Amino acid sequence: MQSMEQETSNAQTVADGANDLRVLFPATPGYLTVCRLNASAIGADAGLDTDGLDDLRLAITEAAAFLLSDDACGGEVELRLAHDEKLLFITGTRTGVDLPPRSLDDLSQAILGATVDRFVVNEVPGTERGITVVKSVSPSS
Repeated sequence: MQSMEQETSNAQTVADGANDLRVLFPATPGYLTVCRLNASAIGADAGLDTDGLDDLRLAITEAAAFLLSDDACGGEVELRLAHDEKLLFITGTRTGVDLPPRSLDDLSQAILGATVDRFVVNEVPGTERGITVVKSVSPSS
């Protein structure tokens, strides 16, 4: 199993490739649909089947809810979506002022654990919150 630093490095390497999509938007809950639509688009481009796309939409809903909570703090969310021939990476980063500490609740962790291969939560107290999800795009996904 890879460390968080290795996962982030792998996601960055893939995200710098040709199958990289970046979306920047205000950190308000109304943008949840933007996250879901872009995740579906990159998942379809990666070759996920219908079940894989459904799982990805569930995962991105949980990840986006984590990023978009505390909307009174304002800020922006950058969503980076990328894939190679084996893996799909989605990294969301929320910046803002005075973001309160937040962790994923048990239900969100269970949903992410059931729908993606790996996920990592990162937080810089007060200024940044992030999550990376990794999903296999192999035929068995």
